[in-house]
Amino acid sequence: MQQATEQAEQIALITWVDYMLAQEPRLLLLFHPANGEKRDPRTGALLKRMGVRKGIPDIMFPQPSREYLGLAIEMKAGKNKLTDEQREYLERLRAVGWYTEVCYSWCVAVARICWYLDMPMPQGLRVLLTS
Repeated sequence: MQQATEQAEQIALITWVDYMLAQEPRLLLLFHPANGEKRDPRTGALLKRMGVRKGIPDIMFPQPSREYLGLAIEMKAGKNKLTDEQREYLERLRAVGWYTEVCYSWCVAVARICWYLDMPMPQGLRVLLTS
């Protein structure tokens, strides 16, 4: 079986988020800052001048919940590891009151979001997480 890519995991997560919006409108604040895709040098230089930063997490959710100001998720797949910039950004977010996670599948990311918002976890997801 082929390993899912980080991009595929993230698309699956956002598909779930979009599906859940009618039930949980707070999810409307969850977004992906288009920060990490490969671009031609000219566009990359322009985006850098516009404020793109290395290490920004893949999923940002500026919704206060529990005792946190927001939730940041760095998606990974396979054997991918955090870069130094990603690790530092997550540490900085934690230092100012954000909850942060590194998730190696969309299912784990959904479980973290459900915990964060105190939502029931979908029944089918429990089966996926325990298998």
